[in-house]
Amino acid sequence: MTELLLFFRPRRLRLANRQAAVNLYSAALTLGSDLLLIDLPEGMEPFLSWPQLSSAPTILEAAVEAGVLPASSSMLRSLEPLVEGVMKAKRQLDVEVRCYADPSLMKDDHALSMEVPRLLLRASLSSFLERDLKEWLDLVERRRMLAHRHLQSSVGKVASLALKAKRPICLAGLEAWELAKQLREVGFKVQLRSAGLPYLHTPLEVLEKLHS
Repeated sequence: MTELLLFFRPRRLRLANRQAAVNLYSAALTLGSDLLLIDLPEGMEPFLSWPQLSSAPTILEAAVEAGVLPASSSMLRSLEPLVEGVMKAKRQLDVEVRCYADPSLMKDDHALSMEVPRLLLRASLSSFLERDLKEWLDLVERRRMLAHRHLQSSVGKVASLALKAKRPICLAGLEAWELAKQLREVGFKVQLRSAGLPYLHTPLEVLEKLHS
Protein backbone atom coordinates (compact mmCIF):
# COMPACT_ATOMS: atom_id res chain seq x y z
CA MET A 1 0.00 0.00 0.00
CA THR A 2 1.43 3.37 -1.07
CA GLU A 3 1.65 5.96 1.71
CA LEU A 4 0.82 9.54 0.74
CA LEU A 5 1.27 12.63 2.89
CA LEU A 6 -1.37 15.15 1.79
CA PHE A 7 -1.02 18.79 2.82
CA PHE A 8 -3.95 21.13 2.29
CA ARG A 9 -4.46 24.88 2.55
CA PRO A 10 -6.70 27.66 1.17
CA ARG A 11 -4.84 27.99 -2.12
CA ARG A 12 -5.70 31.65 -2.74
CA LEU A 13 -4.00 32.93 0.43
CA ARG A 14 -0.37 34.04 0.17
CA LEU A 15 0.33 33.32 3.84
CA ALA A 16 -1.08 29.80 3.51
CA ASN A 17 1.08 29.14 0.45
CA ARG A 18 4.15 30.36 2.34
CA GLN A 19 3.39 27.97 5.22
CA ALA A 20 2.68 25.14 2.78
CA ALA A 21 6.07 25.67 1.13
CA VAL A 22 7.81 25.43 4.51
CA ASN A 23 5.88 22.27 5.41
CA LEU A 24 6.59 20.62 2.06
CA TYR A 25 10.33 21.24 2.36
CA SER A 26 10.48 20.02 5.96
CA ALA A 27 8.45 16.88 5.23
CA ALA A 28 10.44 16.02 2.10
CA LEU A 29 13.69 16.39 4.04
CA THR A 30 12.47 14.35 7.02
CA LEU A 31 10.85 11.53 5.04
CA GLY A 32 13.39 11.35 2.24
CA SER A 33 10.63 11.77 -0.32
CA ASP A 34 11.46 11.62 -4.01
CA LEU A 35 8.24 13.21 -5.35
CA LEU A 36 6.27 16.39 -4.65
CA LEU A 37 2.84 16.65 -6.27
CA ILE A 38 1.74 20.28 -6.47
CA ASP A 39 -1.70 21.58 -7.43
CA LEU A 40 -0.29 23.95 -10.02
CA PRO A 41 -1.33 23.44 -13.65
CA GLU A 42 0.32 20.76 -15.74
CA GLY A 43 3.02 22.38 -17.81
CA MET A 44 4.49 24.40 -14.92
CA GLU A 45 7.40 21.98 -14.42
CA PRO A 46 9.77 23.63 -16.95
CA PHE A 47 9.26 27.00 -15.26
CA LEU A 48 10.08 25.51 -11.85
CA SER A 49 13.43 24.37 -13.29
CA TRP A 50 14.58 27.88 -14.15
CA PRO A 51 17.99 29.04 -12.79
CA GLN A 52 18.30 29.76 -9.07
CA LEU A 53 18.48 33.54 -9.52
CA SER A 54 15.14 33.71 -11.36
CA SER A 55 12.51 35.42 -9.22
CA ALA A 56 9.08 33.92 -8.58
CA PRO A 57 7.23 36.90 -10.13
CA THR A 58 9.29 36.56 -13.32
CA ILE A 59 8.61 32.83 -13.51
CA LEU A 60 4.88 33.26 -12.94
CA GLU A 61 4.62 36.03 -15.52
CA ALA A 62 6.36 33.79 -18.05
CA ALA A 63 3.86 31.03 -17.28
CA VAL A 64 1.01 33.47 -17.94
CA GLU A 65 2.55 34.50 -21.26
CA ALA A 66 2.85 30.83 -22.21
CA GLY A 67 -0.83 30.28 -21.45
CA VAL A 68 -0.19 27.93 -18.53
CA LEU A 69 -1.63 30.24 -15.86
CA PRO A 70 -4.54 32.70 -16.07
CA ALA A 71 -3.68 36.39 -15.90
CA SER A 72 -4.72 37.24 -12.35
CA SER A 73 -2.45 39.56 -10.37
CA SER A 74 -3.91 38.52 -7.01
CA MET A 75 -3.51 34.81 -7.77
CA LEU A 76 0.05 35.26 -9.04
CA ARG A 77 1.04 37.17 -5.91
CA SER A 78 -0.46 34.47 -3.68
CA LEU A 79 1.55 31.78 -5.51
CA GLU A 80 4.94 33.50 -5.25
CA PRO A 81 6.05 31.95 -1.90
CA LEU A 82 4.88 28.51 -3.02
CA VAL A 83 6.88 28.69 -6.25
CA GLU A 84 9.96 29.87 -4.32
CA GLY A 85 9.62 27.04 -1.81
CA VAL A 86 9.04 24.33 -4.39
CA MET A 87 12.05 25.47 -6.42
CA LYS A 88 14.17 25.43 -3.25
CA ALA A 89 13.10 21.86 -2.44
CA LYS A 90 13.73 20.73 -6.01
CA ARG A 91 17.19 22.29 -6.03
CA GLN A 92 18.43 21.42 -2.53
CA LEU A 93 16.73 18.06 -1.91
CA ASP A 94 16.91 16.72 -5.46
CA VAL A 95 13.22 15.86 -5.33
CA GLU A 96 11.08 15.48 -8.44
CA VAL A 97 8.25 18.00 -8.75
CA ARG A 98 5.12 17.23 -10.76
CA CYS A 99 2.13 19.53 -11.22
CA TYR A 100 -1.23 17.83 -11.54
CA ALA A 101 -3.96 20.47 -11.94
CA ASP A 102 -5.81 20.65 -15.26
CA PRO A 103 -4.89 24.05 -16.81
CA SER A 104 -8.26 24.40 -18.55
CA LEU A 105 -10.16 23.86 -15.29
CA MET A 106 -7.98 26.41 -13.54
CA LYS A 107 -8.75 28.98 -16.23
CA ASP A 108 -12.47 28.17 -16.05
CA ASP A 109 -12.39 28.69 -12.28
CA HIS A 110 -10.72 32.07 -12.73
CA ALA A 111 -13.33 33.09 -15.31
CA LEU A 112 -16.16 32.15 -12.95
CA SER A 113 -14.60 34.03 -10.05
CA MET A 114 -14.48 37.16 -12.21
CA GLU A 115 -18.28 37.09 -12.47
CA VAL A 116 -18.68 37.72 -8.74
CA PRO A 117 -17.62 41.42 -8.76
CA ARG A 118 -20.02 42.09 -11.63
CA LEU A 119 -22.96 40.59 -9.75
CA LEU A 120 -22.02 42.38 -6.54
CA LEU A 121 -21.75 45.72 -8.32
CA ARG A 122 -25.13 45.30 -9.96
CA ALA A 123 -26.71 44.35 -6.64
CA SER A 124 -25.25 47.47 -5.00
CA LEU A 125 -26.60 49.77 -7.72
CA SER A 126 -30.13 48.42 -7.99
CA SER A 127 -32.69 46.42 -6.06
CA PHE A 128 -32.25 42.66 -5.92
CA LEU A 129 -34.41 41.01 -8.60
CA GLU A 130 -35.45 37.44 -9.27
CA ARG A 131 -33.08 37.28 -12.24
CA ASP A 132 -30.21 38.16 -9.88
CA LEU A 133 -31.02 35.18 -7.70
CA LYS A 134 -31.10 32.92 -10.75
CA GLU A 135 -27.69 34.20 -11.86
CA TRP A 136 -26.20 33.61 -8.41
CA LEU A 137 -27.60 30.09 -8.26
CA ASP A 138 -26.35 29.40 -11.78
CA LEU A 139 -22.89 30.62 -10.80
CA VAL A 140 -22.86 28.44 -7.69
CA GLU A 141 -23.95 25.39 -9.70
CA ARG A 142 -21.26 25.95 -12.32
CA ARG A 143 -18.65 26.30 -9.58
CA ARG A 144 -19.89 23.09 -7.97
CA MET A 145 -19.67 21.18 -11.25
CA LEU A 146 -16.22 22.60 -11.94
CA ALA A 147 -15.02 21.56 -8.48
CA HIS A 148 -16.31 18.02 -9.13
CA ARG A 149 -14.44 17.83 -12.44
CA HIS A 150 -11.28 19.12 -10.76
CA LEU A 151 -11.56 16.52 -8.00
CA GLN A 152 -12.04 13.62 -10.41
CA SER A 153 -9.13 14.79 -12.53
CA SER A 154 -6.92 15.19 -9.45
CA VAL A 155 -7.70 11.73 -8.08
CA GLY A 156 -6.64 10.02 -11.30
CA LYS A 157 -3.48 12.05 -11.81
CA VAL A 158 -2.28 11.94 -8.20
CA ALA A 159 -2.89 8.19 -8.02
CA SER A 160 -0.99 7.44 -11.22
CA LEU A 161 1.96 9.68 -10.33
CA ALA A 162 2.29 8.64 -6.67
CA LEU A 163 1.87 4.90 -7.15
CA LYS A 164 5.55 4.01 -7.57
CA ALA A 165 7.11 6.92 -5.69
CA LYS A 166 9.03 6.76 -2.41
CA ARG A 167 7.00 8.50 0.31
CA PRO A 168 5.26 10.92 -2.08
CA ILE A 169 3.96 14.24 -0.75
CA CYS A 170 0.99 16.06 -2.26
CA LEU A 171 -0.36 19.61 -1.90
CA ALA A 172 -4.06 20.34 -2.43
CA GLY A 173 -6.71 22.91 -1.61
CA LEU A 174 -9.66 22.59 0.73
CA GLU A 175 -11.02 19.70 -1.35
CA ALA A 176 -8.33 17.56 0.29
CA TRP A 177 -10.74 15.64 2.56
CA GLU A 178 -12.67 14.31 -0.43
CA LEU A 179 -9.44 13.75 -2.38
CA ALA A 180 -8.06 11.69 0.51
CA LYS A 181 -11.29 9.70 0.75
CA GLN A 182 -11.22 8.73 -2.91
CA LEU A 183 -7.51 7.92 -2.87
CA ARG A 184 -8.06 5.61 0.10
CA GLU A 185 -10.77 3.86 -1.88
CA VAL A 186 -8.22 2.98 -4.57
CA GLY A 187 -5.67 1.64 -2.09
CA PHE A 188 -3.63 4.58 -0.80
CA LYS A 189 -2.80 5.15 2.86
CA VAL A 190 -3.32 8.91 3.15
CA GLN A 191 -2.25 11.14 6.03
CA LEU A 192 -3.79 14.64 6.06
CA ARG A 193 -2.01 17.72 7.42
CA SER A 194 -3.12 21.34 7.28
CA ALA A 195 -1.18 24.50 6.42
CA GLY A 196 -2.45 28.05 6.59
CA LEU A 197 -5.54 27.36 8.71
CA PRO A 198 -7.87 28.51 10.27
CA TYR A 199 -9.57 29.94 7.21
CA LEU A 200 -12.73 31.99 6.70
CA HIS A 201 -14.67 30.90 3.63
CA THR A 202 -15.57 33.49 1.00
CA PRO A 203 -19.28 34.27 0.49
CA LEU A 204 -19.28 32.30 -2.76
CA GLU A 205 -17.75 29.26 -1.04
CA VAL A 206 -20.42 29.47 1.66
CA LEU A 207 -23.13 29.55 -1.02
CA GLU A 208 -21.59 26.51 -2.70
CA LYS A 209 -21.70 24.53 0.54
CA LEU A 210 -25.30 25.56 1.25
CA HIS A 211 -26.32 24.67 -2.30
CA SER A 212 -24.61 21.26 -2.34
